Amino acid sequence: VIDLSMNFPARPDADAVLSRGLQEMAADGGLGYLLDYHPHRGRADHRAAGAAWVKRHGLNVSPEQIVITNGGQHGMAVLLGTLAGPGDVVLTESVTYPGVKALADLFRFELVGLAMDSEGILPDAFERASRSGRPRALFCMPSLQNPSGAHMPEERRREIAAIARRHGVPIVEDDIYGFLVKNGPAPLVTHAPELGFYLASLSKAIAPGL
Repeated sequence: VIDLSMNFPARPDADAVLSRGLQEMAADGGLGYLLDYHPHRGRADHRAAGAAWVKRHGLNVSPEQIVITNGGQHGMAVLLGTLAGPGDVVLTESVTYPGVKALADLFRFELVGLAMDSEGILPDAFERASRSGRPRALFCMPSLQNPSGAHMPEERRREIAAIARRHGVPIVEDDIYGFLVKNGPAPLVTHAPELGFYLASLSKAIAPGL
C-alpha cells in the first residue's frame, strides 16, 4: 500500500538503527535526566545539535540562538502567537500550509495571501502589502513551498529580505523541506538576520516521532 495522505521519510532499516541507538544509550547509563524537567529553550546539548543541523542548510548560528520546540507546528505557534494578536495581519503565500490557517483561527489574526509564481512570493506584491497593511510578520516557505512546490532562487530571496528590512517586517521562514534541495540557496533569513526567525524540523528528514 502506498499512502499519499501524509509525507514522511521512508525508513527501511529503522528497526536496526533504533535498536542499535537505544542499546548505546542504555550502555552509557545516567538516563535519569530524561525524567527531569528540561530548560524552556531546550537542553544545551540538544541546542548544539540543532545548531549543527541548521548549519547543513546554510545557517550559521550559535547554540544560544536555538530554541527546541515540540515539532514545527509548536514552533510556528510560539512565533506567530508572539508576533501577532487579534486583528493583526500576517502575510503569507497566496496558497499556504494549512497549519498556518489553524493558528490564525486560534490567535485570531488575519492571513493575507500574496501573489506568487513558480519562484514564490512576488516582490511587488510584498512591497504593496507591506506599505499599506502594516503586517506583523511574513510567514513563508521559500524552499519547496507547501503546497505549490515553488522554490525561491537567491536573487528573489534578497529582494524579499530587502523589502522586509525597508518596512521592518519580521520574517518567519519555514524550511522544513530545505534539506531536500541539494546545493540550494542560503535561507531567506540570512539576508535579514535581525528580522529573521527560522523553523526547521526532523519530522520530514528523519522521523516524525523525533
